[in-house]
Amino acid sequence: SSRTVRMAYTPQNVSSQIMGQHQSLGTRLWYRFYELCDRNDFYMCVIGTTVFTMAVFWCTNVFFMLLDVTGRPAVLQRYKVQPGKNSPLPVQQLKRVVLVGLRNQILVGVPFVTVLYYAMRWRGNTFHPAQLSSWQQGLLEMVVIVAFEEIGFYYLHSTTITHSGYHFPGFPSPEFHDFHHLKFNTNYGSLGIMDRLHGTDVMFRQSEARARHRVFFSLTPISQLVHEYDKGR
Repeated sequence: SSRTVRMAYTPQNVSSQIMGQHQSLGTRLWYRFYELCDRNDFYMCVIGTTVFTMAVFWCTNVFFMLLDVTGRPAVLQRYKVQPGKNSPLPVQQLKRVVLVGLRNQILVGVPFVTVLYYAMRWRGNTFHPAQLSSWQQGLLEMVVIVAFEEIGFYYLHSTTITHSGYHFPGFPSPEFHDFHHLKFNTNYGSLGIMDRLHGTDVMFRQSEARARHRVFFSLTPISQLVHEYDKGR
């Protein structure tokens, strides 16, 4: 039973053995967080995952929200992918977007993670540090996750950078997915693999946005760099 599994993992000698054998920073941090959650898998999986993902999501997006609502700092407005659109963003529209985001995270995200938790327990897994994967397995799982993310993003997409509306120096390009919001019938994926297979990226590949779709490190906006390059050809 789940109670038996937990008791098998929680004696002090087992915890000491884990901390003694695994000296990696990731393992130590995981163990500390596991202790913070009172060694309760439900707290760690459902509550911990929800709080962590929401904190990262909103702390990251608050920058873009303030940038759109206030228009400041003005120097960053030149990196906007679609200049003049939602500049400034009406506060009422922002409130509506925030409420939709919170509704999805709470009413959809929490039940979904709860189902995953019980599926995990049904398979006999726990969050105990003793069951942490090796870095090799973690790397393999990351590759698989990226593949599934591309497929899932193609049909149901939502990330921060791709929806920011800004193409900043040194950041991943949002041009590919921003073009989707510009035309709506193209560029449904994140990596572009599914779009190439389905032929839904033809319009994008023939547009100027394709030339801007790259990471750049100049303080000059990418749109200006592309225009200057075209003039020099």
